[in-house]
Amino acid sequence: MSHISSVQVTVTDKEALLKALKRLGLVAEVHEAAVPVLYRGHARGGVRAHIVVRQPFGYHADLGFELRADKTIATYTDTYYQAGKDLVNKFTQAYGVEKAKMEARKKGFLAQEKTLDDGTVRLTLRRF
Repeated sequence: MSHISSVQVTVTDKEALLKALKRLGLVAEVHEAAVPVLYRGHARGGVRAHIVVRQPFGYHADLGFELRADKTIATYTDTYYQAGKDLVNKFTQAYGVEKAKMEARKKGFLAQEKTLDDGTVRLTLRRF
């Protein structure tokens, strides 16, 4: 039986998270109070999140992010099927690229990126 699961992705930056979702062409709902993360349109297991993408890429489960009091961000979706795992992998890569670019800018670098044939993203950093 499929369900919404907590996914082990280290996400700590809300701005980078939102940029990663935009990079993937996903529209996020941002809520002050957490709302249910849905599976096939229904709440399951009481999972709630502050940032939710409703059924990304036509997938049957939402992608949710809970902003925790300890400043960490929990990630939730259904990873039972390969499509869910692929979604998490795409998000993880996009988040990593966006976070690296943000940190590089803070330290005085300009980040240029190139996506390789295998989907790998190569960042080149230069001082500006």
